[in-house]
Amino acid sequence: MTRVRYDNPCPARESMEEHIDFSWDVPYTVRIRTFDVEDSVPIHYAKTLEILVCKDLKGHISINGKAYPLDGQNQVFVITPYVLHSSEIEPCRGAEYVIKLDFEALSSFLNVPNMLAYDGQRIDWLNVRCRHFEEAFDITMNLIRMDDDFFACIGLLVSLLNLLRRDVRQPTAAEESENGAKNEKLRQIILWTEENYAGKIRIDDAAGLIGYSKYYFCTYFKKLTGKSYLDYLNHVRIYNACRLLRTGESVQNVCNMVGFESASYFIRLFKTVQGITPKLYVERVNQ
Repeated sequence: MTRVRYDNPCPARESMEEHIDFSWDVPYTVRIRTFDVEDSVPIHYAKTLEILVCKDLKGHISINGKAYPLDGQNQVFVITPYVLHSSEIEPCRGAEYVIKLDFEALSSFLNVPNMLAYDGQRIDWLNVRCRHFEEAFDITMNLIRMDDDFFACIGLLVSLLNLLRRDVRQPTAAEESENGAKNEKLRQIILWTEENYAGKIRIDDAAGLIGYSKYYFCTYFKKLTGKSYLDYLNHVRIYNACRLLRTGESVQNVCNMVGFESASYFIRLFKTVQGITPKLYVERVNQ
């Protein structure tokens, strides 16, 4: 079974995170993404280990509240399970190779946490930025080329993990405690917003979900994500609008389905986020 996928920006899916049914024969995936149009993915998280091999991209990636610019240079980012992240990629000729490892499905062949623990390391100690792009890129290309040779690919995954563990940083106990508490509340908000974005959402509702006042919540959210909650909510709605437009829904229907009452406001906001109107977006992705 193939584990390599070629995707255009914003493929049809039901949530912020690409839905993949990992299994015994698909314990990891390699997803190849190109960017003919603006691609903007709101804050989300996953249970997988995610390695982003970025080649000639423009834009930025945010991981755990810190923004990393993509200025055309080749870079590798490591996103450990349940860490919040987002991205905004400009139209370009570059590509993003997204490698996802599901530890539960992979455990029949490799127990990654135990492998790291053997050397006194942990998954969440892996550095966000891997300094070894050329080696990571070569391994990625071989994973794609040798997709039908599972034995070889498992060996390549071991090589990739060995590469990543060269860069580890053990956080202090205070850092772990602080990050755990702030991320858990933020994950609650992210999940709740994903489930309710199509309805009428008030900031008071989001704040009350985690027991904060409206004022403190706005400050808290902006500090951790770099944007206001309303900006994030609109980002989620436009992201899902892209998904629905790609399925053939009309602009007016999509406007209503993602929580906007005014079509003119929806079109204006869509253009602000995506750089083009919904109509032109559909034309470009269908070329």
